[in-house]
Amino acid sequence: MIEATIEIWSSKAREYDSYTIYEGNKFLKEFKKTYNTENSNRAMSFARRFVKTMRRNGELENHESVTIKIRS
Repeated sequence: MIEATIEIWSSKAREYDSYTIYEGNKFLKEFKKTYNTENSNRAMSFARRFVKTMRRNGELENHESVTIKIRS
């Protein structure tokens, strides 16, 4: 069993020469998910799928950044 911690941050844009980096500004939410696998890559894939579904359902906005931590 692998646990994934998904943190949602509001982010602010920081402009550089030809690109933009979005940095976490304020902590908003945290989700802890446990996946029935021993493979950390597979757990990361499940966590990304969870975040993608949240974005699709309108639960996350574009200015919110996501941090995923995998712990076995």
